[in-house]
Amino acid sequence: MKLREYRTSDCEKMAKLFYDTVHSVNAADYTAEQLNAWATGKVDLKAWDRSFQEHVTVVAIEEENGTEKVVGFGDMDGSGYLDRLYVHRDYQRQGIATAICDKLEHSVKKGAYTTHASITAKPFFLKRGYQVVREQQVERCGILLTNFVMEKKVVYSIESRRSIRKYKHDQVPRELIEKVIVAGIKAPSPKNRQPWRFIVVQGGKKEEVQKIIEKGIGREKTTPLLPDSAKLVKGAEYTLSIIKQVPVLIFIVNSKGKRIDVPITPEERVYEICNAQSIGAVIENMCLTAVELGLGSLWICDTYFAYWELKEWLNVEGELYAALTVGYADEDPVARPRKKMDDIVEWRD
Repeated sequence: MKLREYRTSDCEKMAKLFYDTVHSVNAADYTAEQLNAWATGKVDLKAWDRSFQEHVTVVAIEEENGTEKVVGFGDMDGSGYLDRLYVHRDYQRQGIATAICDKLEHSVKKGAYTTHASITAKPFFLKRGYQVVREQQVERCGILLTNFVMEKKVVYSIESRRSIRKYKHDQVPRELIEKVIVAGIKAPSPKNRQPWRFIVVQGGKKEEVQKIIEKGIGREKTTPLLPDSAKLVKGAEYTLSIIKQVPVLIFIVNSKGKRIDVPITPEERVYEICNAQSIGAVIENMCLTAVELGLGSLWICDTYFAYWELKEWLNVEGELYAALTVGYADEDPVARPRKKMDDIVEWRD
């Protein structure tokens, strides 16, 4: 299955899918009379086509014998109202509706999304974080049908943050970089130790650090610091190609960090863990603030493939923990899959 933008030639197929889905998938929750009023089989294709083109419309397709089969679709207007969402009866519970909604919500960036959900669709939207505003009765062809006005409020930056790997060449104003860092240093830390330091690298110095990283990756291939991670070196080379195109690179240092090649006591390890949590919060704050400022970012840990070289080049007290690219995104990736709540949360009452 793949998603693509709507085409006028899809409209008739989508109208048929709508009719078939309503009369099969929704049949468990509505009477035959209600289904016939909801989906009469007589869609105004011109009106549908016009609304699909006015909205952000996503079509899910499957390739069958070299031709495209429409297996789902959804559309959302500029206010964040999800108008239609239907998936072919033979393709239910395959993640298609989720993928369509993810794409729509990412494309229409709002602080809240609304929809009028059928009885059948209500559980799906509840799982997506929508809440019931009210139950209502709507009239179709003189017949009343029950649906639910539902709303999902979101923190825009959390929902919209992506790991950006393609950047425009535009320079980032210093005041925006400073805002990203200020957001970082507002993160919590144990006993307010604030174990962080930032080195912002741009221009000629960034070209210099690129050579340092390249040198480190070369050394890692022959004298590895991370021998069991040799298969990931190519990923580090790809990360270097990203660094080369981005205008700003920020190194984040744990100013109280212990050398990674020196044994430490259990108590020192606890301090390291606590400080690492703080720095993780710092970087997350920075990533989210970048989104709010219209910037993209990439949290990088591949710095460890050039650890010794970067440590010498940075020449600061503490340990290098990560790097963050910051720039104007030249891509708009969809959200990567996340584990289901049931797989990662254990409730103990």
